Amino acid sequence: MPSTQAKSEFFKMISANIRRELDPDDFELGTPVARPVGLNTEISIVPYHSSHWYTNRVMRYNRADLAGPYMVIVQRNAANTLYDLLDQINFDPIFQINQRPHPEKDLVSVAGVITQDDVYNVELPAQAGRAYITVPMVAKPESLFLLGSLHVRILKDN
Repeated sequence: MPSTQAKSEFFKMISANIRRELDPDDFELGTPVARPVGLNTEISIVPYHSSHWYTNRVMRYNRADLAGPYMVIVQRNAANTLYDLLDQINFDPIFQINQRPHPEKDLVSVAGVITQDDVYNVELPAQAGRAYITVPMVAKPESLFLLGSLHVRILKDN
């Protein structure tokens, strides 16, 4: 189940595409399912009985694929896990989300933020004098915005 923040950002993205503001509290999201062709993800959107919506929908969209030509380089700074490095990883965002602040406004792109809900945690190995180590950052299947994996290069502290 996505965090409240992720669900809110997701519904802002949907609202941008249909030019109608949707309240995330009116819907339950299914788990994103990867698709091999065309738009890379589909997800079910089911209205709660208490909402004024009646029809279940399946939406197709593209999640950012971490398998692109990305390698993130960060300083270790005494971090012990990948989660300890998320602030540094998010400093230079690797994906953006198109949103519309209001149905009558123009689209805006906001920086995508990778959270603990999006990727698996990894214990960082000891560097043992090496200038850097490389660990995988793997998207969780239930991530609303990411799929795939990339390598994080962690530089030794100076």
